[in-house]
Amino acid sequence: MNKSGLFLVILILIIPSLFFYTACSDPGGEEEESIDFWAMDITDYSSYSLSAVLRAEGTYCKIYVESMQDISNSTAQNIADEFDNNIYSPITAAFGETSDVDSDGKITILILDIVDGYSGSGGYIGGYYTAYNLYNYPDSNKSDMIYIDNDPGDATDAYDIIAHELQHLINYNQKVLIQSGIQFDTWINEGLSSGAEYVYSGIISSSRINTYNADSLGYIEEGMSFETWFGELENYSTVYLFFQWLRLHASNGTNVYKEIIDQPEVDYIAVVDAINSRIGDLSSANWDEILRNWFSANAFQDSSGILGYEDVISLTIHPLAGKANSNWPLYAGEGIYVAISGDEAMTPDGYINYAGLNTATSSIVTSSLYSGNYLLCYNYEGTPASIDSDFETTAPLPNPNIVVKYSAQQMQMINEAIANEPESYPIDIIVGPGISELFDSIKKRVK
Repeated sequence: MNKSGLFLVILILIIPSLFFYTACSDPGGEEEESIDFWAMDITDYSSYSLSAVLRAEGTYCKIYVESMQDISNSTAQNIADEFDNNIYSPITAAFGETSDVDSDGKITILILDIVDGYSGSGGYIGGYYTAYNLYNYPDSNKSDMIYIDNDPGDATDAYDIIAHELQHLINYNQKVLIQSGIQFDTWINEGLSSGAEYVYSGIISSSRINTYNADSLGYIEEGMSFETWFGELENYSTVYLFFQWLRLHASNGTNVYKEIIDQPEVDYIAVVDAINSRIGDLSSANWDEILRNWFSANAFQDSSGILGYEDVISLTIHPLAGKANSNWPLYAGEGIYVAISGDEAMTPDGYINYAGLNTATSSIVTSSLYSGNYLLCYNYEGTPASIDSDFETTAPLPNPNIVVKYSAQQMQMINEAIANEPESYPIDIIVGPGISELFDSIKKRVK
């Protein structure tokens, strides 16, 4: 059954778990009870059933392992112990309480080979959460659960992924079941889950930083950021950076994440309000000013203050080059750097704004005559889903000559991506071209 059309349906009826039991043998030859679960084929978002065995149980979790996966009871118990001792309490304290639709007080963690089209190389899905399991659908597990990959992933070393997906589960409970009945914009939800990885480990993710610095596909150079979500590794990288930037400069550190969740809004305004409350230098900043300061921080990397990462993150700037005489789209929240050698007279238009950046002095010029060694051009539209018409600036960028615009085709792609975004949050953990092929229907990009 294809579920893509059902993800946006919210049913009131929630009933306890109903599982079908069969029998199988454990690695020691003893017969054990297995349970049939529903899982998602990520390649087409259809559902399929699999059998899994309860290998371990903790205070806050149950560890089920797909029958074909070679994970012993003792190994599963190690995972349960780590969840109980080092994941559950810090993550719930930082983000809120979990849902409990099956009334067992525990999170089901299903370890399996996620069907994601992986063929031996490239990217794969390390884990996912779907709120589909909270409702009384025919192929719902009617349980609070997350899925963790064990082939080619390693479930014994996936604790940051477990923390990431647990935040998604908590987020749905807080925003949809308890508060407004509406989910956060995807980028905020993903940003909070990237924050959950840090809350658990206390370590900056080198893979996220390396993705930004390498920019192997040129997406960062071309403006890709986090607000318009395509599911690319570059989205994960930039949203990770933004939420680390928030944590580093907020007066309450990682507690700013819960402050965002507690806001009544579900879009960028929730982030703006939390920033205004907790970052003194941005106490009256709007989204335009916040984005400008973050893009500038990526370029300046000051050791102190909001124009850097306090020397805990080092970034490589990627100025746009070699794209002369082309029409250039900037989706909501995206920005590009263009090298300049003198003053540039530019006119902000609509949601397109400019800033002159001098990386030698960490100065930002916001007047219409922009100076510095880079011209920052960015789109500060906060709600891309609300844009229903073309938008275009009349001012070209300096060398190369670029016009920043939306086209009807591009906006259709954005709106389709938002409409088709399921309540499922996969996290890519291996860099490779294969991952891009999995989400063509929801993250097409035209430049």
